[in-house]
Amino acid sequence: MQNLNDRDIRQCDIIPPAKLAQYRATVIGTGSIGRQVALQLASIGVPSLQLIDPDVVSVENLACQGFFEDDLARAKVHA
Repeated sequence: MQNLNDRDIRQCDIIPPAKLAQYRATVIGTGSIGRQVALQLASIGVPSLQLIDPDVVSVENLACQGFFEDDLARAKVHA
């Protein structure tokens, strides 16, 4: 039985952690898709993310984009 703490064991050889630590990524747009892309890049270990989006969080973004009420009127790249 596979250890549940080793969920990413299959992916660790695809991009070695030492090489991944050298990568930088830019995500343009932090709406529904861009926000998830940024979260996934951070979770696999990309150390440097540049987020580009001039929009601010509005009420319409709360349900479908994963923001919270406390994020209202904040720039999406900082929320």
